[in-house]
Amino acid sequence: MKMQRKLLLLAALALSSPAAMAELMASLDITTRYASAVPEPAAGALLIAGLGVLGMAARRRRART
Repeated sequence: MKMQRKLLLLAALALSSPAAMAELMASLDITTRYASAVPEPAAGALLIAGLGVLGMAARRRRART
């Protein structure tokens, strides 16, 4: 509950006083956690689809000559 109040206060102070906002941000003590990079399944599907399109284009080009 304290964190929500501080975040609301931060939002209210964002435009009014830069010094007060900086002090509030320092008091939040937010820790950052890093996650490992995991590719989305859609990215793999797009890669495979793109390679398929390139293969089809190469096959069509070879068939014309």
